Amino acid sequence: MKGLLSLSMALLLTAVKANNGESSIISVLGTATFLDLDPSVQHIPLDPSEKDLRPPPARIPDTFEIHIGSSVFRDGYRCGKTLFTALKRAVYPERLRFGILEQLVDGDPTCLDEYCKRARDEWPDYTDCRYKDRIQVTPRSAAEASGCTTARYQQQNMIGDEEFCLQVDGHSIFTNDWDEVMLDEWKRIDNEMAILT
Repeated sequence: MKGLLSLSMALLLTAVKANNGESSIISVLGTATFLDLDPSVQHIPLDPSEKDLRPPPARIPDTFEIHIGSSVFRDGYRCGKTLFTALKRAVYPERLRFGILEQLVDGDPTCLDEYCKRARDEWPDYTDCRYKDRIQVTPRSAAEASGCTTARYQQQNMIGDEEFCLQVDGHSIFTNDWDEVMLDEWKRIDNEMAILT
């Protein structure tokens, strides 16, 4: 186990080459060691003696939350629909937290107002807007907007201690059971460091 964690953390992708087939070669930082990886997954060493150098397998804790972030420019209507489909179609909507950076001018419909209209229609038994407490909105002036990269940076500052993070466009539509499907796909990769794109 000695060095396993430090070696796992010190892997750096240095070359990917192909001749008559694919191969992925990575180096271990600070050493002259190179590992030949399985090209179909690019994180499992082909040499059985190096199997301990692979990243840890995917693990999902018993309780966790998913942060869903979005940067929205003057599009409260579609942003509200995005929030609504994410919550309505999730298997576990109580696990979701939203961080929305919304760039507006006076009079624009807001993401939260548009979401709440749909939520009140869908869940009339709730006196207030259902799941509203799971949505954090940071408004900004659209006149002072400086592009999507800056907006996403500001939005990512809203990420808390959630176990998982998802970045979506403000006009996304979620499919049924999307949260379980996404986590199942991540588990199948069997790499805790994996990023789905």
